[in-house]
Amino acid sequence: LVGLEATHSGIPVLGIGVRAPRETQEANVFALAERTADHAGAAGCVKRERVVANCDYVGPGYGLPTAGMLEAVELLARTEGILLDPVYSGKGMAGLLDLVRKGFFESRQNVVFLHTGGSAGLFAYRSALIGSRLIRDVMRLCFLMERQYAPYAKWFGSAFAQLESAAGLTDILLAVQRADTWQERDRWLSEAYRALAGRHNRLGLTESMPEKPVRFFGRPFRVMALHGFAEALLGCVEDPEVLLLAKRRPIGSIDQFSDSTDLLEAAELRPTLRALYG
Repeated sequence: LVGLEATHSGIPVLGIGVRAPRETQEANVFALAERTADHAGAAGCVKRERVVANCDYVGPGYGLPTAGMLEAVELLARTEGILLDPVYSGKGMAGLLDLVRKGFFESRQNVVFLHTGGSAGLFAYRSALIGSRLIRDVMRLCFLMERQYAPYAKWFGSAFAQLESAAGLTDILLAVQRADTWQERDRWLSEAYRALAGRHNRLGLTESMPEKPVRFFGRPFRVMALHGFAEALLGCVEDPEVLLLAKRRPIGSIDQFSDSTDLLEAAELRPTLRALYG
């Protein structure tokens, strides 16, 4: 910003905020720009009105994943071979993509995205990305246990908030997302697993199952699967047609390995998908 203003380029700069509200972010950037300009011998070159920030893409907080960020990171990696980080450039690109879709830029306007680096941070967030996936799995199980329809992604969170389970799990799941280390994330996930195991036992579908997570074959990650919940449920199936499925490899429902609404709701594809289950 200082360089562009000091050279009278006339090129506007739009910053995508990742932490603070717009007024705070712009004030912080302006103060930093003034100090930078003084140091560069160009004092006063940056006017306050030239500092513009859009902070609509922060999401739930600094460093916390958003759907737009995940889309941007995946899209750039897949189509351009460019790695973005989840904290800064990922949310910055999420903002750019959204603004393009909304027609914020003119059709012939040249737009330059400044990639600030930080791709190494993508790997530091592996447990956060995996944790988000596990959170969704926990939420799906809550819908099943309460016999409620789980809508597609746009309404998934809002519908979950209406479940009885949400009262005891929401704060725990938020703590999973906000955890700074994988160890802390594992601890909160274990709390969620305990809550789910307790709800399972209260349903009385099977004999009482253990409610304490255990290490996954000696590794430092705790899981519930080794207790055999799926096997216990399958062992209670009595319907002859469902028993045929129960005897095959338990691959789960189709929405466990696809998020595509077009796939999940396409009635004409159901005969083909049914073949996956024998």
